[in-house]
Amino acid sequence: MKLWYLAHPVRGDDVATFDENLKHALKMQKILWEAGFEVINPWYASVIIYGAGEGEVLKRAIEFDCAVIERCDGFILTGHKLSSGMDIELKSAIDHSKVVVNLIGLPDALMQELAMMYSDL
Repeated sequence: MKLWYLAHPVRGDDVATFDENLKHALKMQKILWEAGFEVINPWYASVIIYGAGEGEVLKRAIEFDCAVIERCDGFILTGHKLSSGMDIELKSAIDHSKVVVNLIGLPDALMQELAMMYSDL
């Protein structure tokens, strides 16, 4: 079994609100799971408890996420953009030689089809 880390923007912006981002992250997790990926998004629980986070809370959350990424086999980018937190996580994934799948900006209607194509990685 390969374990994949799911990255997704959290903070609201002019495209999606905080709540819309969280809902979309869960939708992406479901689609990827159904395509055969053992995908986790441990940051989701922290965000539910602390919100998008600031200062030390955010720093600790990102450090935790990077520690989890170290233990995963791969890293999947989803959502409408590469956020600053995702960028830090991506650098961690690259530093630890993880397989990176970039699905940023992919229309939801095509996500399942493309996820199936990648599921053998």
